[in-house]
Amino acid sequence: MDKGTLKEDKLVADMLPDPAHRPDQVGISGYLGRSTRAGHWRLYLNAQLSEYVEVAEEDILDRKALPEENSPLGGSVLFLKSDAKSGRSKFVAISPFGCAKRDKCAGHVDEGKMMLGLDLPANA
Repeated sequence: MDKGTLKEDKLVADMLPDPAHRPDQVGISGYLGRSTRAGHWRLYLNAQLSEYVEVAEEDILDRKALPEENSPLGGSVLFLKSDAKSGRSKFVAISPFGCAKRDKCAGHVDEGKMMLGLDLPANA
């Protein structure tokens, strides 16, 4: 390979102009969406929108859109302050008895704690 054909990626050039001084930030990719909390955003970690990280808008340093030619569903990379406080949630579909109503089988994991909303039969 001819070393003259190597070129720094745009992301690196934009975010790390001086390789000797790494910025105090962390990057995470996903699908950006609104939060139910004012001043916060959710970054969904999968296309099912079942897992997300919620961050305060003030902790977001930059956002780069993922090009559709590389990511057919689009998406974003968020650059966050390295000390940003964020919460991660995961929605879990649970169907032990073939629940007829989805809301009787849904739960979520909030910061490592399983929260289930199951309506189980009394004799289960």
